[in-house]
Amino acid sequence: RDARGSPFRLAVGPGGRSGSERFPCLGRGVCPDSGVCSCVPGYVGASCEQECPGLDHNGLFCSNRGNCTHEGHCSCFFGFAGRLCELECPGGAAVPCSGHGLCTHTGECECEPGYGGEKCQFKNKEVQDFGSAAALAIVAAMTVTTVVLVAYIMLRRALLLRLAASNRLDEEDEEDEEEEAGGCRLGVRGGLLDCLGEA
Repeated sequence: RDARGSPFRLAVGPGGRSGSERFPCLGRGVCPDSGVCSCVPGYVGASCEQECPGLDHNGLFCSNRGNCTHEGHCSCFFGFAGRLCELECPGGAAVPCSGHGLCTHTGECECEPGYGGEKCQFKNKEVQDFGSAAALAIVAAMTVTTVVLVAYIMLRRALLLRLAASNRLDEEDEEDEEEEAGGCRLGVRGGLLDCLGEA
């Protein structure tokens, strides 16, 4: 009998046998008259045999950021993700993904149409006001730089080709002069270069 004088009944639940050194529900829960274990926080299963993910010596599980399902998985609170709910969603747990997307189980944002960025903080459709002007200025500067660079390369190439052609003509002129001179002894006659006789 119990302290109140009522007959004492021992309910043997899953995981335990009467008179055995093993406790009902593996000592991780209580077994009422229904014979179904009611597990303490941090354990699940028919016999409370399964620990919740990340269970520590303080009895905390799922990084204290989620609930443990009957299957033994973490169901994370809003704004957290990961197998152990160890990841805080981009943009912060209070307003994950800047309020413009969904935080996946990997802790990344899937942005709504029209938004982008790691935290879905940028509007893609059309950049407005200062953002539009800055974007256009950057694009214009890049375009001008590209045009100037291409023009410089083409001009430099044209100058090099012209210089090479000029050098080739000078060499041909020198060869012609040598051929014209032949075996003559060159000298100046009447202010002009002339053959004064055989060399």
